[in-house]
Amino acid sequence: MDQRLKYIDQLVASLSAGDFDRRFSLSDKLDDTDAVIGMLHMLAQELKEVTISRDYFTNIFNAVSDMVLVLSGRGIIEDLNLAVTERLGYKRQALVGRPVDVLTGEGWASMLRHMREDRGPTGLVKFWNKSFREAAGVSFPVEMTARALPGQGGRSKGAILLTAKDVGPRHEAEGRLLRAVIDGQEEERARLARDLHDGLGQQLAAAKFLVATAVADCRDLGLREKLAAASETLTDIIRLKDGICYNLMPQTLEDFGLVPAVREMGERLARAGVLRVDVETGRAFPELPRPLEIDLFRIVQEFIANAIRHGEATVLQVRFAGHGEDVEVRLKENGKGFDLGLIHGPGRGLRNMQSRIRSHSGALVLNSKPGRGTEARIRVTVNS
Repeated sequence: MDQRLKYIDQLVASLSAGDFDRRFSLSDKLDDTDAVIGMLHMLAQELKEVTISRDYFTNIFNAVSDMVLVLSGRGIIEDLNLAVTERLGYKRQALVGRPVDVLTGEGWASMLRHMREDRGPTGLVKFWNKSFREAAGVSFPVEMTARALPGQGGRSKGAILLTAKDVGPRHEAEGRLLRAVIDGQEEERARLARDLHDGLGQQLAAAKFLVATAVADCRDLGLREKLAAASETLTDIIRLKDGICYNLMPQTLEDFGLVPAVREMGERLARAGVLRVDVETGRAFPELPRPLEIDLFRIVQEFIANAIRHGEATVLQVRFAGHGEDVEVRLKENGKGFDLGLIHGPGRGLRNMQSRIRSHSGALVLNSKPGRGTEARIRVTVNS
C-alpha cells in the first residue's frame, strides 16, 4: 500500500481532532495522491485561520460587560455571552432555545412591533424602561438595543443582536442624588416656614395689637379710621403670611401626617368655594416615612393645582390604600381632561411629580381623556 495513503488517513484524523498543524512532505511523483495531500494541507491552514478568528470573536463576545444575546426572528435565544449567565444566574443550556420572554417578561410580538416602528437609519432600536428577570425571579432595570443581523455563520434568517445594560446601579445613584436634592428643598421650606411663623408672625401680631390699642384710645375720628384701615391691612398680611407658611410646610403635615394634612387642604378649598375634595382611607393604609409623606402630599398638591388651573374641576377624589408593603394613592377629578397623545413631553409640574415618586422607586400612571377628567395612580413599596 502506498505510504502516502496512510498520510492522507492521518491528516484526515488530525483535522477531525482539531489538529491543524500536521504536515507531510510530497513525493517526487506529484501525482493525484500528492495533490490530495496538498489540498489537505491547504484545508488545514484555512481551518486554522477560521478557528483563530472564531476564537478571537468568541473571546471578544464574552469579554463584553453588557449582556449580549443573538435571537432568531421568532425571539428564540440562539446564542449569548458570559455576561448573561453571570449576571442572571442561569446556566447557558437553560436559556439557549428558549424565548427571550423568559428574561423580559414581555411578549416578543410587541418588542418586534417596536423594532419595526422605531428602527433608526442605522437599523438600531433602543428600548427604554425595560427589565430583565434573574433566575431567582428578581427583576432589575436595563436599557436594551437591538439590531438585525444577516443570516450567516449558522444564524437563522432575520436573527437579531440584542444587548442589555444593567442600569440598576445608575438608577440607585440618581435616586440618591434626587432624594438629597428633594430633602434639601423640603428642609429649606420647613426652615423658611418656621422663620416666617415664629419671627415675622410674632412681629405682625404685635403690630396688630398695638394698632388695635391705638384705635381704641384714639379720639380723633379721622385718625381712628386710618388706624382701623391699618389694622385691617395687617390682618390681610397675617392671612397672606399664614397661606405662605401653609404652602411651604403645613403644620398639620408635620404634626399629624399625610392623610390629616390632605383633609385639611380639602377643607380649606371647600371653604373658599374652589373645589370639593373627598378623601377616603383604607384600613390597611400604613404609617409612612416622613420623606414619603411629604412627597405624596406635594404630588396631591400639584395634582389639585392642575385640576383647578387647567381642568376647571369642581370635585376631586383622593383614595389612600395599602396592599401589604405597597401603598397606593389614587387621584381623580371631573375636569375637562386632555388627550395624552398630544402632550409633547411632560410639563414642569408633572416632571416634579414623577421625580418625587421615582426617588422612592415608585410608579406614577396618568390617564386622561377630553371631557372625562384626569386620574393619577401612584404606587410605592414602603420598605424598598
